[in-house]
Amino acid sequence: MPIIEIHGKKVHIDGDSHSAKHAANYLKEYKENAEDIFQAARHDRINGVTHFETHRPAGYHGSTEFTVIHNRDNGEYELRKKTHHIF
Repeated sequence: MPIIEIHGKKVHIDGDSHSAKHAANYLKEYKENAEDIFQAARHDRINGVTHFETHRPAGYHGSTEFTVIHNRDNGEYELRKKTHHIF
């Protein structure tokens, strides 16, 4: 999983995922939103996770939800597409 830098933070993304690359570009472009998202992940004391949603690139319909995970051991983040489970 490649590591990229977004606003001074190391973020692991799935290099094969177009959705993850789109989400990373969203975080780069909207710094204020990104800082809020990173802060929310840092402050989630239970599991270091926060979610956000972006609109898909042109040619796609709807939106895609993403999860940002803060790793307390090394201070890095992981960005992944949110999956939904039916219970």
